[in-house]
Amino acid sequence: KTDQMLSTIPEGWGGVTAENLNSELIEKPELILIDVRTEGELAEKGVIATDGTLIPIPVEQFVAMRDQWPADKDAEIVIYCGSGHRSTMAMAILGSYGYTNVRSLKGGFGDWAGAGYPVAGGLAALDAAYNSFLGDMVKYNTTGLEDLNLALAGDPPPFVLDVRQPSEAEEKGHIESAVLIPLRELAQHTDLLPSFDTPIVIYCGSGWRATVAMTALKALGWEDVVVLKGGSFGGWVEAGYPVIEGLPVEGMVLEAAQPDADLLARMDQMLSTIPEGWGVVKPEALSTELIENPELILIDVRTEAEWLEKGVVESAGTLINIPIEEFVTLRADWPADKDARIVVYCGSGHRSTMAMGILGSYGYTDVGSLSGGFGGWVEAGYPTMAYAMP
Repeated sequence: KTDQMLSTIPEGWGGVTAENLNSELIEKPELILIDVRTEGELAEKGVIATDGTLIPIPVEQFVAMRDQWPADKDAEIVIYCGSGHRSTMAMAILGSYGYTNVRSLKGGFGDWAGAGYPVAGGLAALDAAYNSFLGDMVKYNTTGLEDLNLALAGDPPPFVLDVRQPSEAEEKGHIESAVLIPLRELAQHTDLLPSFDTPIVIYCGSGWRATVAMTALKALGWEDVVVLKGGSFGGWVEAGYPVIEGLPVEGMVLEAAQPDADLLARMDQMLSTIPEGWGVVKPEALSTELIENPELILIDVRTEAEWLEKGVVESAGTLINIPIEEFVTLRADWPADKDARIVVYCGSGHRSTMAMGILGSYGYTDVGSLSGGFGGWVEAGYPTMAYAMP
């Protein structure tokens, strides 16, 4: 069997380039991909995007999971791993079992993704989505009360999204033309949202939930999403802008945008599990936590200039400094334990709430954001210390 496998290796030794595989996946929908990387690699980096068959079998279990192999031994198969070594081992194994048309991807998934060919799932796709969003921010994706009032008179006006609970809207009213989708349900109702290039303004009671919603929608591909600041709906009312009584009319099913399914699932997990209180940590509560829980981790997402000029929250425990603009680029600096208790802070609470949402979408389970940020901490009289340059 081994001689049969070795003596019949075709010209080119069974290698296929990423460029050729990309063409073949379009031209040959029956082509079968086998991914022999580990579960961890798949979860972290994603897989080759295909409309055809993809079979994940870690090379360590390749023979033990022989029942997962294609039934047709003459089927056209391409195997890949991270760099091409494990997949070539698997190619030889299949050949020794009588498979006649098996090749290995040269350079593996690394070359495929590096060349910009389509990838599905994995944290790499999430990284790319967030890095694009964080790199293109203007005013941290916020808009003012007067700006929204003027925009509503425009043609066309922006799409206005209310992420409060229905009981809040019923009691306090809503902004004209708003569509109500409670924050925890937002990823389950993207069919009610407009096209990716339509401007969207989000509001809630104070701006907190709207910031989480904006973070999620930007990662999902909506291009022009901003948060109503100035106290959000409470500020809108206080400033005397018009309010419509009761609940908004039910949103229309638009089916105007189709977010990536894996990213949508991650956002739904993050949004639907936000605890009571929406992750808000008051300064007095943080002060108590810092004393009672020495394992609490602080993450400061302000700029280096802010750390140097104003100092940081005083803590005897772990303090990680990562500017929000580089938050995902520096993901290696995040806490390793995804169940660790983490409180993020910035200057006022907006950037830290973005970071809280980002961490939640990567599977962190116990993250809060400091209400009022470093400014609120100082105003309340809690201690600070000088920033120590690394």
